[in-house]
Amino acid sequence: MASLHTLPAEIQSGIFRLLDPASLVSLSQTSKQFRENIRPTRKHFVERLLQLECDETKGGVTPRFNARNNQLSPDWTQPEWKAMRWACSGCLRLLPHESFDNHSILRLAYRKPIPGSPAAEDITSWEISPKINPRLPHLRRDNRIQKLPTDEMKIRRRYSLAISNKWSELPSSPIIRGRYIELQGCDWTVFENKSISEFTNMEPEQKKVLFDQEVKAIEQVRCGNKRHLRKCHECRYKSGQLKPSLKGSDGVARIPLTTARQYRIPTPLDRVFPHFWEMFKNKRPDVDPPAYAVYRQYSRDRFYPMLMIRCPDCEDWKEARMFEMGSIHARWQLDEYQPYLDDSSLGKHLTATGDGLSRGKFDGLRCHACYARKYGREALGLEVTRSLKKILSRAELGLRQRLGDGWRILLAIFDSDNFPKRLLKELHDIVDEPNKLAHEEDRKDAFTAEELAFFRERYECFMKFRQGVIDNENAQFIHDGEHGVGTDWNYLWTHMYGDMENFYKWIVAVQVEVEQKPEKLADWALGDSIKKMPPVTTAPYVRKPW
Repeated sequence: MASLHTLPAEIQSGIFRLLDPASLVSLSQTSKQFRENIRPTRKHFVERLLQLECDETKGGVTPRFNARNNQLSPDWTQPEWKAMRWACSGCLRLLPHESFDNHSILRLAYRKPIPGSPAAEDITSWEISPKINPRLPHLRRDNRIQKLPTDEMKIRRRYSLAISNKWSELPSSPIIRGRYIELQGCDWTVFENKSISEFTNMEPEQKKVLFDQEVKAIEQVRCGNKRHLRKCHECRYKSGQLKPSLKGSDGVARIPLTTARQYRIPTPLDRVFPHFWEMFKNKRPDVDPPAYAVYRQYSRDRFYPMLMIRCPDCEDWKEARMFEMGSIHARWQLDEYQPYLDDSSLGKHLTATGDGLSRGKFDGLRCHACYARKYGREALGLEVTRSLKKILSRAELGLRQRLGDGWRILLAIFDSDNFPKRLLKELHDIVDEPNKLAHEEDRKDAFTAEELAFFRERYECFMKFRQGVIDNENAQFIHDGEHGVGTDWNYLWTHMYGDMENFYKWIVAVQVEVEQKPEKLADWALGDSIKKMPPVTTAPYVRKPW
């Protein structure tokens, strides 16, 4: 009975060409004969990985990215991302998303391909006689560089226009003619066949349909067609691709850093010291204080990108919260005015603790585990405690100002000619004393429990007073003050006072406990809690229109 081993070499080669990459590599490892006949190269192992990353049992689900509105499905916060893997063509491994930057997994040519597209076809490129690369290594680099063909540039321009909102101009818009000329210059057939009058008379929704069709057509062909060039952080670093820039936002040559995924996190404390409260008696409240973010109505979070840093001692890439560097903030960077002086500040006024980060300290940076290995567990606990105390102090000061400023804002809103003098006097009787107490010139300490109780008593008096006048026919200015232009400071204070108060009480209480038990923070820094994701907001993103 004939078997694959006994078939002529020509027939075997024809069968090998029809195999998928994973089967080809597996077959080459079954016997010495097949290994000699197939001789898989690095290219074929990369193709095998690219096939496996599209297999849901190996690489997880394929995320869908809408380039027009930057919507990701499933988004970063969903549990499906923990199981997703991407192929690295450098180290030939399937790695989680933490090992890649955003461009490596979201850029059109580097994404996982759309099912059914050419890039998703599991057909090996194996040939019995490999083609010779015409660009020999000894040729000069300048001779190998070629300009992109005109057709390629037009396709890229067409895709850029298709994912934009340039379909939304009304027929009466003065720039509609410019849009027509712009679309004519990129070989967009559907618009080339239309006259200027036909294009002008098209409704925005009609143009949107054509734009969406073009996006789908281009993504069907281009999505994932350059995945073989994708590399992880470590491979990019070893190949010299992660060279630090003069501005320094990507670290230094010895200790590179790169920006990763962006999340909505309630406070800087949650971003830098997530779940540290699990080690202490005083637990974090379940509620979040308002973020006072501009153009984001009633938000309780801010956007923070994750930062991956390579530890020079253990040579592992870890998130910035696992390093002792004065509580790195998302906007960390070199001082752009004094980029590489010995005493220059790295990230001055940009770290979460408010400190600058000296060049010398950054050059000696190491992760918590390596820091404890070199200086001891006790030294790590003291260092983490020092940083945590600073960020707790800043959080306490910020909330203290927010709690106190509310009394001043109340007087500004209600002190109006439309407001009855009798009610205004009643308001002053409620607000004047807490306002004076909250804005004492020489105040440096936190509010005491007695002061907070007094504020709470007057706040409840104000809410009763407000309820009594809110339905008055002349009370529209109260609504305007709470729902006016900007960020609705007064509304946040009026309706979220309790959340700010609870969070403030916790910060004051946990500050004392942190100072007394630095060994607990050493346990946190070396344990599993720090490896968990910070508390992330998953509610729909709402932003006020410009």
